[in-house]
Amino acid sequence: MIRTVEITPIRRALVLVAATTTLLLASTGTAFASGGTHTQSFTENFHGTLTNEMNKELAEERGEEYEPPVNPCTGNELQVVESTNLVNHITFFPASDEVWATFTQTSRITATEEGTTTTYAGHTTFWGNFNVNRQNETSTFTGTIRVKGSDGSTISFHEVDHFTLLPNGKVAVEFAKPRLTCG
Repeated sequence: MIRTVEITPIRRALVLVAATTTLLLASTGTAFASGGTHTQSFTENFHGTLTNEMNKELAEERGEEYEPPVNPCTGNELQVVESTNLVNHITFFPASDEVWATFTQTSRITATEEGTTTTYAGHTTFWGNFNVNRQNETSTFTGTIRVKGSDGSTISFHEVDHFTLLPNGKVAVEFAKPRLTCG
């Protein structure tokens, strides 16, 4: 059965997590095979700094179009430097079709708004997971961004997304609840 689903930025992120997990599982099959048929888990950590230029290069390597970050309150492009910590955790069951994956990313960010002298500083937190088995597939995502500008302005963004897919391919639950506050 073929189904058409709108690709929203959040769904794109969830698909990226799922694809990364699948790639990691495929590329580490030998290591997992040696673990037998019991539950297999692994955790991956990343600590580092990301910039617009680095994110553009990563998008190009994946064959994706790069969209520079913008201030959602003004529409002006932002030059972002992000000191980030990312943890991916995956658990799967070799004797069945079940997999569970989650990620948490926290960052301290600095963003300079082009066309103004405003510099924003603050933090972000993103969390997502997906669970797949023969009965259903679920995925949940939350994201929070809070920054304060050198001019006293603030940007606060929070989003919760979720979908549940049934074995027949029908979406049982799907919602996206974004909230943006410009101050």
